[in-house]
Amino acid sequence: MTRYYFHVHEDERADFDPVGRELSDDQSAKREGLAMAGMLIEDLSQKTRGISNWRLDVADIEGRLVCRFQFSVRMPNVTQQ
Repeated sequence: MTRYYFHVHEDERADFDPVGRELSDDQSAKREGLAMAGMLIEDLSQKTRGISNWRLDVADIEGRLVCRFQFSVRMPNVTQQ
């Protein structure tokens, strides 16, 4: 088992994962990262207005980048009439 870290970046702000998760291999870490990115997008689509650029980096315990998910959330400012 290897420890993997899931670091979230929004524009210039970063939230580094201090704990990580024990997973069996890089493929498991990639799948976990993809699931986390999906949850982020779903959550952000309900909260974000305007444009927000995000990145989720998955790294192993040595700091090696295993994969990166980049996405933008663009939600129009809708006014109810």
